[in-house]
Amino acid sequence: MKRNIIIASLAVICTASIGYFFLKGQNSHEFILRGNFPQLPDSIKVELINAENEDIKLICDTFPQNGQFVLQGHVDGPTMCSLRFCVPNKNFASGFWPVASQSVMVENCKMTFHCDLSLDSLSNCRKRELEAEVTGGKAQKQLMEALRATIDFKIKADNAGYQESMKFFETCDDPDTTRKYLTLTRAANDEYLQARMAFIREHPSYYISAFWTEKELNTQYVYDADQLRSMAQTVSTCPDTARMARIGRKLDLALRYAVLQPYKDFEITASDRSIVKFSTLVPAGKYMLVDFWASWCGPCRSAIPQVEKLYRQYENKLNICSISLDKKEEEWREAMQEEKMPWPQFRAEKEQLDSICQAYLITSIPRLILLNGKGEIVCSTYRPGDITNYLKEHVEP
Repeated sequence: MKRNIIIASLAVICTASIGYFFLKGQNSHEFILRGNFPQLPDSIKVELINAENEDIKLICDTFPQNGQFVLQGHVDGPTMCSLRFCVPNKNFASGFWPVASQSVMVENCKMTFHCDLSLDSLSNCRKRELEAEVTGGKAQKQLMEALRATIDFKIKADNAGYQESMKFFETCDDPDTTRKYLTLTRAANDEYLQARMAFIREHPSYYISAFWTEKELNTQYVYDADQLRSMAQTVSTCPDTARMARIGRKLDLALRYAVLQPYKDFEITASDRSIVKFSTLVPAGKYMLVDFWASWCGPCRSAIPQVEKLYRQYENKLNICSISLDKKEEEWREAMQEEKMPWPQFRAEKEQLDSICQAYLITSIPRLILLNGKGEIVCSTYRPGDITNYLKEHVEP
């Protein structure tokens, strides 16, 4: 009898322990996002997308029933996500097209979504993150605080970018008009950036602060080394250890492509087929503009007249060379004859190309790289207007 009682007691203890650890594991290692969207049709697909990177990665999806939905899954740590509402559309491989989305910082906890708007109203709302409420978790609470502080600046920047795009097509890329609206866009984007940076300085331990900092560290030739180190140091108290480890790795990479880094030497092939070191072309005490282009690249060739204008305007203070990435030598030579560029011309052959692209992180063309009189990189861009603006501010014609 005594033996049976002991066995029964052990069974109760084991069952209770298993239940405790199961519930604890469920709470600690997965999220549950419950949605209440009364006007959402049952045909709409609800998706939760990992928005940490440019690659779209689906975490989970579902369909609502009578305006209610549940998304459940796991994230490795506080993760920036996009909550998307998708309508059926046979023109896309997935069969659906997102018409509304909003940012959500997901943690492995219980979360809720609530929206009283219609789907059309939500998709047209510029402040949808504030109109549709998402709660649950410290990271999401911090995100909402950050959005309230910066969303007006974001809307202004989005509007400026839209106007710039419209004027680009309306004027067929008229240089003066494009430059005017590009300047307005840059100013609006800078205001938005400064608003985010101010929030980060005020809340250095917030998850969203570390997320924004990590994004800024992905840029190349925007910040100098001291600025990059300062940005990483500012958020060093963030408790997201995984993100902080990534920030450390990205800082190491960003420092290689920081503004004011000295140029890296490489070999290229001249028009007479001789091999030339780039260092022999860099003048002491003068600016040097390097234009990476190709005969088949329309934007590259559209940029040439603007580069030539700089060549004439800063003739005594600026050296220019063009480096073609054409695979076929004959196509390069034909394009040279057509463009008649009056500055030195070179081509990066196959065995030379990899080292150049790695040294300057060239992933697309046109790419214009400007060196100052000390041989330091001060601008790397695909827009000739950026070079024009820099020279206008720093060099007398």
